[in-house]
Amino acid sequence: MTVRSVLLGLLGAVLICGCAFFNDRILKQTFLVGNNMPVSVYGALILFVLFLNPLMKRWALKGRELAVILAITLAACCIPAAGLLRCFTSSLILPHKYNQEKDGWRDQKVLELAPKQMLADISQNEDEVLTGFVQGMGKGDEHMPFGKIPWYGWTRTLLFWLPLILTIWAALVALSVVLHRQWSQHEHLPYPIATFTNALLPEKGRAGSGLFHSRLFWIGMLGVLIIHLNNFTHEWFPDYVIQVTRQIDLTALSPLVPTFIKGGGWSLLKPTIFFCVIGIAYFVPTDASLSFGLGPYVWAVIVGTFAGYGMDLNGAVEGADAYTALTPRAFVLFGANVGVLVAILYTGRHYYSAVMRRSLGLRVKGGADRTGVWACRVFLVLMALFVVQLVLVGLDWQLAVLYSAVALLFFAVMARIIAETGLFYMQPYFFPCLVLWGLFGVGALGAKSLLIMQLVTMVLLIDPRET
Repeated sequence: MTVRSVLLGLLGAVLICGCAFFNDRILKQTFLVGNNMPVSVYGALILFVLFLNPLMKRWALKGRELAVILAITLAACCIPAAGLLRCFTSSLILPHKYNQEKDGWRDQKVLELAPKQMLADISQNEDEVLTGFVQGMGKGDEHMPFGKIPWYGWTRTLLFWLPLILTIWAALVALSVVLHRQWSQHEHLPYPIATFTNALLPEKGRAGSGLFHSRLFWIGMLGVLIIHLNNFTHEWFPDYVIQVTRQIDLTALSPLVPTFIKGGGWSLLKPTIFFCVIGIAYFVPTDASLSFGLGPYVWAVIVGTFAGYGMDLNGAVEGADAYTALTPRAFVLFGANVGVLVAILYTGRHYYSAVMRRSLGLRVKGGADRTGVWACRVFLVLMALFVVQLVLVGLDWQLAVLYSAVALLFFAVMARIIAETGLFYMQPYFFPCLVLWGLFGVGALGAKSLLIMQLVTMVLLIDPRET
């Protein structure tokens, strides 16, 4: 780790956070981040190692330095765009707008149930804080100066949310240190994305990657590049250039598979070829690739079969919005994730047990490294602090513990899937608030507790594609 690698990593984080909104929402381009393998970061890495780094000669960055730069930049990718900021500020201010527009919100006194520190404060100047957020405060082509942001309406809620976010973020980093030791050294997981990245980094004594000296690499890359350049040209000159389609349309077969279509399989009959997915598949065990390929089709058949008997596994049982409502699918996914977590804990039971006991001050003969023990201690302290923060805002401590446990399940299983299979885009459609809602019911939880958990879920977990 060098000073310039840290500075360049911070610069990469600033560029990602500063350009994501403009790219995604103004230019409406492909998301700058979009998933756990951001095309902007890895594309920039390929171009840098291929063209710029060799020209820097004695100032060329080493592979270790590029790894540090990537680590810092990738860590920041969970903040902008579809990460934290997709729902963060809007979840804190828009409830006030809905309360003005929807009679049901006022009749049920929804905002009175929500703790004040979890929402923005519009009491001092509603027009400036709420209307300014919804409609914007710029005039014509003039942007609003940073100093004119009505911070007085946001100070209270940010003092609650920022410590909460940083607490669970740091806790998950500490947990990842414990898990990584077991997964990498004991179970020898392939880490396909990291393996792919390592293949791009310069070898010792070189400014460029050895991969770029492979004839097969250039043949494959040029083939893909020609297809993309051809399709890009087609967008500009559709009368002169024939598009090379990457989508296979099999919808004509839909009358032959009515059960499959009932299960939501229509879109699966129009598969799209993604070259990056094909490339990552070479780093993944064939059984995992086969499962990813066949799983959605099997699920569609299962859902369609149940639909034939009048049971909609994707339909909402309770709740208005299908995304945050109780659905049978959410609990199927929750059960599957519990099964994966049980397998994770059982496989590493000796190491995890030794680390946990050592972290609590108990004597253990071998099996626990010092780094893992201290990481576990940090994790336990921070998760206890996370629970305390939820309790202070009005959630019962039992629910706070259960909520935190399901959230950890959510993140740990996602991390395991990425580390073992390289699946860089996933949407686990179950959330801690929904799980507890479905297990205990509104009557047992109470409307206030459910609302608190829903708000935390909206901010931290609602769209984990960049988590």
